[in-house]
Amino acid sequence: MSEEAAPPAVRPRRRWWRWLAGGILGIVALLAAALAILDTSIGHRWVADQIAGLRPSNGLRYSVGRIEGSLFSRARLVDVRISDPKGLIFYAPRADLSWVPFAWLDNRLHIRSLVIPRATLAKLPQTIRTGKAGPLLPGFDIRIGELRVDRLAVAPKITGVARTGRLAGRADIHAGRALVDLSATVEGSDTLALKLDAEPDRNKFDVGVHARGTASGVLAKLAGFARPIAIDIAGDGTWTLWKGMARADVGPVRLVDLALNNRSGTYALTGTLTPAPLAKGKLQRLTAPRVAVTGAATLADRRLDGTLTLRSAALAIDTVGTVDLGQGAYRNLRLHARLLQPKALFPNMSGRGIELRAILDGAFATAHFDYRLKADRFAFDDTGFEVARAGGAGTFSKSPIRVPIRFTAARVTGIGDVAGGILRNLSLDGVLRVTSKLVIGDDLRVRSDKLTGRINLTLDLVTGKFEVGVNGVLGRYLIPGLGIVDVRSILRVVPGPAGRGARVIGTGTAQMVRLDNAFFRSLTDGLPKITTGLERTPDGILHLNNLVLTSPSLRLAGNGIRRRDGTFHFEGRGTQATYGPLTLKLDGKIERPTLDLVFERPNETMGLSNVVAHLDPTAQGFAFTARGGSRLGPFDGRGEILLPSGADGTIQVDELNVSGTRANGALQIVTGGFEGRLAIAGGGISGELLFRPVGTIQRIEAHLAADAARLDDAITLRRGRLDAVMLLDPAGTSIDATATGNGLRRGTLSLGRFAANASLRGGRGEIRASIAGARGRAFDIQTVTQVTPDSFAVSAQGTLDRRPLRLATPAVFTRDGDGWRLAPTRLSFAGGEAQLAGRFTEASSAVDATLSRMPLSILDIGYPGLGLGGTASGKLSFAQGHGAAPTGRVDMTVRGLTRSGLILSSQPVDVGIAGILQPGKAAARAADVSIGWSDRVETDSLGAASLPSAFHRSRTKPATAPSKSPCPSASARGSRRVAPAASIAASTRFGKIW
Repeated sequence: MSEEAAPPAVRPRRRWWRWLAGGILGIVALLAAALAILDTSIGHRWVADQIAGLRPSNGLRYSVGRIEGSLFSRARLVDVRISDPKGLIFYAPRADLSWVPFAWLDNRLHIRSLVIPRATLAKLPQTIRTGKAGPLLPGFDIRIGELRVDRLAVAPKITGVARTGRLAGRADIHAGRALVDLSATVEGSDTLALKLDAEPDRNKFDVGVHARGTASGVLAKLAGFARPIAIDIAGDGTWTLWKGMARADVGPVRLVDLALNNRSGTYALTGTLTPAPLAKGKLQRLTAPRVAVTGAATLADRRLDGTLTLRSAALAIDTVGTVDLGQGAYRNLRLHARLLQPKALFPNMSGRGIELRAILDGAFATAHFDYRLKADRFAFDDTGFEVARAGGAGTFSKSPIRVPIRFTAARVTGIGDVAGGILRNLSLDGVLRVTSKLVIGDDLRVRSDKLTGRINLTLDLVTGKFEVGVNGVLGRYLIPGLGIVDVRSILRVVPGPAGRGARVIGTGTAQMVRLDNAFFRSLTDGLPKITTGLERTPDGILHLNNLVLTSPSLRLAGNGIRRRDGTFHFEGRGTQATYGPLTLKLDGKIERPTLDLVFERPNETMGLSNVVAHLDPTAQGFAFTARGGSRLGPFDGRGEILLPSGADGTIQVDELNVSGTRANGALQIVTGGFEGRLAIAGGGISGELLFRPVGTIQRIEAHLAADAARLDDAITLRRGRLDAVMLLDPAGTSIDATATGNGLRRGTLSLGRFAANASLRGGRGEIRASIAGARGRAFDIQTVTQVTPDSFAVSAQGTLDRRPLRLATPAVFTRDGDGWRLAPTRLSFAGGEAQLAGRFTEASSAVDATLSRMPLSILDIGYPGLGLGGTASGKLSFAQGHGAAPTGRVDMTVRGLTRSGLILSSQPVDVGIAGILQPGKAAARAADVSIGWSDRVETDSLGAASLPSAFHRSRTKPATAPSKSPCPSASARGSRRVAPAASIAASTRFGKIW
């Protein structure tokens, strides 16, 4: 039995390729549909809207009113506009475009023709600077068969008057081929013909440019010159060897004069550029008189690879590397620049050996940079930096560019020895922010041999002016001849007046940690601290505003300056613990300045006032002169203050003159004060003054003898002696003193003998004195005075003409502002009594007195030989202020008034006196009640100075009075007239009558 044959196997149907093909066809169909829709009126409108919606960062805006025809072959663009932020640039009612858009898929821009029958150029573009730098050459091929503008209306805004022009051109740029042919004309102003035809495979190379433009033409406006322009580039040869030239004239100036060369794609140029006559400011200075140019490069794949050298009198620049024109990038571009004339960069700059080396790599806008600066020396004005180096690396960005920096300088000069020493081995680290006009550094770290801190820097690249703000610490800085100081400052930079320049303002603190100047140490009695406001004005002067110096014994406040040469000037007022109020004027170097000191009241015990000291710096210290007032009269002196290094200072007194007496000697400046001896001689006085400190208090010991001495031309002393020890404690002077003498006269006061001793501690204590006299009427008086810093009380008793005299209550004087006030005090003498009160200052006085039967013979104490008798009762007041007319009133009765001479005495009379003294007017009346007549003395509208000589008298008699004087003799009559009438006088300074 035979087997049947098996049926054939069924193969599965493979349809996957149908699905794939269907999908592709579907996508193509969708794209075709989209393209078809895009080429409809709706699509045209959408494309126009997309064009209008473009927002380039440079500010340009585009619009198309309507699109007709086909987007994919021939299209008509209606109402084409190009604008910038300032307005319309270009307008074309119609533009006919024939192009091949799908060529873009092959990285080609293919335009068969672009024809614009009529267009308007309304103005030149004014775009926004974005800081972005794109490729200089496009990265795609370009083919433009025809570009034509048949009629171009140029608006008056560009050329001054309306003009018309035309433009025609074509281009074909692709691998191995470059053809550009462009011609343009603006009637009456500009012509341009440009042709480039390069084709290496056919050994073809030709370049030609011919351009002419008037001063008001489009070319001049584009170039920024208001002068005629002529540009010519021409040559002859082939790709293998071509030689030519390039010239550009701007007015009479040959701006460009170059020889050009091409050898099989290696391009070279040599010649000169002359921009200086057309430039201003920095560019003019850097390029004058001309710039020599040498360069060679190859151009392949849109990369320019070669070298370029620029030379002028002020600047030399060498570059080598590659610039990628297609990508808009640097490729390891190296730059070496040498500044030959620093003043060309900044007018106030000088220096030598100034060089910059830099490397650029990457896209123009974001290239990486690495730079190194060096200078043997550079300076702005007088401030210089020696052996200076700077460097850093960063990346370009939008303005301002952040530039990391590390700067070092071995020395800083022109700021004075002190500041120069502080800034030795200066270094600075941080980041600068750089624009085209400014370099700004915030919070830069700064160090030197002495200084640490942070600074702010502003450098004007246009003017070269710079300002530095410092927040720094200067630790333990030694100022030779002065000491060691810690300095802190906080400064900031602010705009100058009217926005010009800059000011540095802030505060500073200086704390002395060691004071070597012995003279200054004697004034401060410790380590001083200075706080001040600081302001550096555009003239370079540092102003010290509201400066305050404080120390244990001295406080000063004032204002000063630090000049650009490092010297100082300061004027201030203050108080010194020992010497009281003072003013100080300082000028010169801070470690050894010229000084003018004025002490108002340096020692009240000695009566010193308005003491003026002038100190001139010398190699050994200071030379000084001094003058002022004292209880013994005006004084003057001269000498030296010797300040040897490492030893105590010495005040060498060459001479100190007062009232004919001279002192000389040497005082060593030691801790706590002075130690030494002054010898006293001349004017009838001899002896010595010994100085030594006790702790921190100055001790002065005096041993003086007088023999026929004359002091202040008003005091004479026949014989006397003074032994005293004084401690000049700021809390109060301490004195132990004994004085004796005889034959003392001052004015009308005459003392036959005197003796006194004083014992004061801290301004408190007791003074006992005894005085006696025999001229006129004999007197003998003893006093005890209790002294405190703000008051003293005087108790006194004795005899006058053998009759008792005493103060019934102590005379208490209390400090009252700048003067002393006398409390009401009762004085009794021979059965009479007087009560006195008043106030006294150096410039004014006021007295109130009430008398009750007070014998007039008491006046013989002050006026020996006056010889008045009788008693006085009544009231008297007198006052005179500084610079003011005196005022006063008197209402007095004198009983039994007599005056005794050597032979005769007048007859006793009773007199009544009444008077008033006012500014510009005075009146007085004296009446002899015993014989019935009166004298009337009167002035009106007179100054006080003319008061005594202006009195006039009117005498009146009562009807019952006898016609002749009852006095029996002329001598008696004369005495009587002097006593009741003519002896009346006024002293406007002291307010005394008689």
